[in-house]
Amino acid sequence: MKIDANLNLVIPIERDGKTAFIHSTPISRYAFESHFRLLATTYADMFGRGGGYANVAPRVATLTLREVGGRLAAEAGDVDEEGRPKGDGGADALLAEIKRQSIVAASFSDGWQMMPVDAALKREVLDEDDWREAEAALVFFTCLCWMTPRKNAAQAVRLMASAIGLSTAALPPSEWMNSLPKSTPEESSAEPQKPSLAQETAVPGARAVSLTITR
Repeated sequence: MKIDANLNLVIPIERDGKTAFIHSTPISRYAFESHFRLLATTYADMFGRGGGYANVAPRVATLTLREVGGRLAAEAGDVDEEGRPKGDGGADALLAEIKRQSIVAASFSDGWQMMPVDAALKREVLDEDDWREAEAALVFFTCLCWMTPRKNAAQAVRLMASAIGLSTAALPPSEWMNSLPKSTPEESSAEPQKPSLAQETAVPGARAVSLTITR
């Protein structure tokens, strides 16, 4: 596991016999400091319910974030006449930032193309369920990395990968980009080959995740 200044998560998406990839870079320190209370409380909520909940937290991290955001809004007095929270505690803004930091790589007849998540959804490179699952993993990973001391980051990443059935690989973004197979019109009908990842932690049946951490 390479620990440096940036954290990049690559999530393969299998759809219609082809593989696309969601590549997400970390939120900035400014974004973290703008949402630290939301992230810290979400982290505490996920890990404060015992190991059983922590194991499934990556699947429901987005829902947990929204629930916590509502509670924070209520604590701040942002409620309607019946006492229900009107605000979201910054959850929508943080989710929008995570989406903005994510791009999708997909293979077409003229080669690999990079596009924002919304464009990939519109072009049906991935569907809403694909993105929601990936988004939850990104929320969980964002909480984990910003709330974990740097010296423990590598171990935390391995535990996270094992908990949600993924694998870790020390692969910098530039190498990841270069490792994508070159698609040609003659080859476009074939299923794209996944990039070769030097896995450090392997889980039977796991999907591959490329991680580089820097804060």
